[in-house]
Amino acid sequence: MEKLKLHQDAPDLHGFDMELLIEYPHEVRPGDVPVFLLKDQKKKMAGYPDLWKKLQAEFDQPYLLPTRDHIQLVYEGFCKQFKCNPFTILQYFHDGVMSYQNYVLEMEQLKAICCTIPLLKGLKHIKFSNNQLTDEMTAVLLMAAFMNPCLEAITINSNCLQKNSCRTMRLL
Repeated sequence: MEKLKLHQDAPDLHGFDMELLIEYPHEVRPGDVPVFLLKDQKKKMAGYPDLWKKLQAEFDQPYLLPTRDHIQLVYEGFCKQFKCNPFTILQYFHDGVMSYQNYVLEMEQLKAICCTIPLLKGLKHIKFSNNQLTDEMTAVLLMAAFMNPCLEAITINSNCLQKNSCRTMRLL
């Protein structure tokens, strides 16, 4: 990673508490909004404008973070943490749209994607369709989408949206 000049703080800018995210969804009750996964428990969602500013500063330094090689390396690092097999994440990212259609994702794969979403410069729209996402998975995806300052829209269809994800969406 250092050869590619990846800024040392870049992989940490996703906003999740990694220890808790690795164990998620252990002991999540129906209707829980998983804000406990966020790094700053005192600020919760109110702290994310600060994160957006830090990410924007990274995005404004084109030689530090948002190249395709950097994003793939960061994603593979998260896959290693979550003990899942990586794939070429940017094959699903074109013209500002990240689209996973009819691609079944497991919880660990989605966690790695969610940690990468805040770092994708130019991400305007996320589409997840028919991925067998659970309610808990959708809630984490919504939180990750909220943490990307560039994102304008998210489309989730033919996946599970129940109490956890609906309350998370309402909070955001």
